[in-house]
Order: sequence, then C-alpha cells, then structure tokens
Amino acid sequence: MSLKPILFDTKMVLALLEGRKTVTRRVVKPQPPAASTVSKIGKAYGWSRGKDSQPKYLMKQPYQPGDVLYVRETFRVDYLSNIVGSGRVRYKADGSYADIHFSADRYDMMRRAHRMVWRSSENMPREAARIFLRVTGVRVERLQDIYLIDCEKEGVQLNFIQETNLVMQGILARKKFAEVWDNTIKPADRVRCGWEANPWVWVIEFERVEKLAKNDLDGENP
Repeated sequence: MSLKPILFDTKMVLALLEGRKTVTRRVVKPQPPAASTVSKIGKAYGWSRGKDSQPKYLMKQPYQPGDVLYVRETFRVDYLSNIVGSGRVRYKADGSYADIHFSADRYDMMRRAHRMVWRSSENMPREAARIFLRVTGVRVERLQDIYLIDCEKEGVQLNFIQETNLVMQGILARKKFAEVWDNTIKPADRVRCGWEANPWVWVIEFERVEKLAKNDLDGENP
C-alpha cells in the first residue's frame, strides 16, 4: 500500500465531498494501437495485436487496489504564521479552509509563493490535502462502455423527472457524462482522448478514508 496523488477539478471535488463520486476514469497512456485486444494477465492488463493471441505488451497500471490517493485540488495560501511550518489554506471547491503544518521545505516554498491567489491543483503539496481515497478496484475498458449506473458513480448529476424509460435514461446519462469528460480534456487532446475518440481508460474505484499516518504506508510520493 502506498500514498499517491490524484487530481480532480472543483466540480468533481464537490462530488467527492458530497459522496456522489466513487469512481474515476483516466486515459490509458500510452494507448494500445487501433484494433488491438486488451485483456487481463493475472492482476495486470496487457494488449496484443491479434484478436485471438495472448497479451504480449503489459500496460502500466497507475494505481493498485489498496493504494491511498491524496486529492490535489485548486487552493490558495491564505496565511502563514511566524511559526515555521504552520499556515492556513483555502479550497476553491467549497470555500472552506484548514490550518495545516508544512514540512520545512514546503513551508519555504509556500512562503515564496503569492498568497491569496488560487493555485492550480498540480501545485498542491501533500500536507494541504484534505481528501483521501483508498483504491478498491482497477480495470480497463473503452470510454464509451460506460452505462447509467457508472455515470452516477462518476458523480454526474442526472435529472430524469420527465423521463421514466430506462433506455432513454441511459442515453441521456452517457450524453451528460460525455460533456463532463470532454470539459476535462484539453481541446488539443480531444482528437485522441475525447469522448468521440473512445480511448481505453483505467476505471478506478475507491472509497473515502481518513488521512493515514506516515508509518501506515509502505511508501509515499511527494
């Protein structure tokens, strides 16, 4: 079990906080070639060029069941005290804040950063994370293989007040998810990774957990 970072935008952070999101999809990198076959090899996944041949090329899995993920989200440094290491950050998703203690090198970095300015999730230090997720399952599938219940688990808010037909609900849910997905992909990458491209994706299932102590983990990433 190890501690690893994962990025979410503000809408999906809200979905996590509200307990609506228990799954996330991430593009497989690099993508298997067109017309290749993807299948499981023990606990890993691989692809082959022939439809009936055994997988020959392993795919690098980003997370393993049991891994704990700390969520990086948009934040800002509101305050740093004169006591080295202590400060306060605010989270853009819901406007809440937390008093935290940075390691000495992190504190130095935060001290030099512009305060009261929203900073990208990529810049969030581990100490500022407030949401922790334990991976419960990982699988590979095509993006467009998603169905109604999967859309709900992705945190997509659906409204079927005037639609009772389950088939139509599924179509509407997939359409809504496609919009959410494409909004998270850079325009230049949509040809390869957008909904219409139907890329292979990692389907990562998780449950929310409390922050773990450092000695509870086998290893961790900054």
